[in-house]
Amino acid sequence: MRKTKNNKRFLITGSNGLLGQKLIKELINQKINFVATSKTNNKIVDLNFDFEVLDITNKAEINYILENHKPDVIINTAAISNVDDCKKNYQECLNTNVKALEYLVDYCNANDCHLVHLSSDFVYSGNNYINKEDDILSSAVNYYGNTKIEGEKLLSSRCKKYSIVRTSLVYGYNKNSARSNIVLWVKASLEANKKINVTSNHYRTPTLAEDLAKACINLALKEKTGIYNISGKENISVYEFALKIAKIFNLNENLISPIHSSKINEYDKRPEKTSLDIYKAIIDINYNPKSLNEGLEIVLKQTEE
Repeated sequence: MRKTKNNKRFLITGSNGLLGQKLIKELINQKINFVATSKTNNKIVDLNFDFEVLDITNKAEINYILENHKPDVIINTAAISNVDDCKKNYQECLNTNVKALEYLVDYCNANDCHLVHLSSDFVYSGNNYINKEDDILSSAVNYYGNTKIEGEKLLSSRCKKYSIVRTSLVYGYNKNSARSNIVLWVKASLEANKKINVTSNHYRTPTLAEDLAKACINLALKEKTGIYNISGKENISVYEFALKIAKIFNLNENLISPIHSSKINEYDKRPEKTSLDIYKAIIDINYNPKSLNEGLEIVLKQTEE
């Protein structure tokens, strides 16, 4: 095995997702040795790196892959994160978001491996405009958020070396992404001259995927443990964010209408206010996220290319 930065070998789960693909590119940029894993075949065919198909809910598969590659760091991005799907398929959600963590924790504890786990701003109740890492969690407003709380509890009680990353409204662009995100949804809708309703009472701190990827890697390299809020700096309503997207992409913002979430027929509820305080990350790992305008300009350039 070749020498790497800090001699650490990384393993990524969920590597076909938006964050997973950004992690791959950043690890390559930093010349860090890694293996990427996902439940489906590799989507990044124009880059050369180690890849394995892995279903993290399958204990035998996890044990085989981990023992074969022996990572020093695992960044776990694999999850069922669609709020409605989580409630509809609650057992699959529980298996992926909680049960699979037990298998990862067992390996990490036995092999002095650092587990960086992606959690969510949806662990918060939605009652506070700004949320800190040490805020006391009670119960999330939806099933997805509660599985993320359970996952956090599992790590904090059983894992020896872990970082929990709470993030908010992640956006970005990959040319071969399987799923959309708010920026791409607003862009596609307005380009199709389609009117859209966007919630005006949901407040977030939108996160550029590249910033999130760098922070996850930095937490592992600096061996930081505990909970970290990783997001953008700007507290903004989702409606206001949509207007900003329209402006940056030079699209018709008059097609966007504000709507209160109570008027939307949601299968499971979303919390209202989950914006994150990122001061801890700024101090501990020199985290310096792009502004919303900067982040959207990056996405605009990527979509044009």
